[in-house]
Amino acid sequence: MRKRMFAAGAAGLMLAVTVAGCAQGGDDSVQGASRTPASATPSAAGSGRETTAPGTTYFKTEVTPETGVAPGTVLTAKSTGATPSTAYYCLIAAYDTDGGGVSAPDRSTLKPVKSNAAGKITCEVTYKPFSAQDNAGVTRRCPTTAADREAGFTCGVLLADAATVGALSASAVPFTPEE
Repeated sequence: MRKRMFAAGAAGLMLAVTVAGCAQGGDDSVQGASRTPASATPSAAGSGRETTAPGTTYFKTEVTPETGVAPGTVLTAKSTGATPSTAYYCLIAAYDTDGGGVSAPDRSTLKPVKSNAAGKITCEVTYKPFSAQDNAGVTRRCPTTAADREAGFTCGVLLADAATVGALSASAVPFTPEE
């Protein structure tokens, strides 16, 4: 099965803020941080760490399985280039891939993970269809609806460091659930 690698991109910073908000039991947004500029999109090429937004490092993650994900499937996300020996949050969300920095997390999948000394993370989360309100107030779904896809949303596994407000180290990797 082909594995797709995807750097977090412009959505990464807001995804990380959303993850941190979930972990703290807050709402799904942070005042004044609802969007990240599209210019913050890192390249998916190359290896190692990729830094684009001031102070934000995006790292590479791949997920298996990548397509045909049925309810109850355990998704395994493997990352490289994360900050070494650091606490992270891992979860499933519908997120905006068009650089808007908006996401709708499935809070029931939130789990703490830690990178090893080499900056590698492995996270396993179980997929189930869900709907959640994004930080712009719109209900999003996974599997995504036609309206979600038109708005640039996809389903994915998100990782964000737990140590900083705004999560300065983050990643997102898409997967395709069964419709």
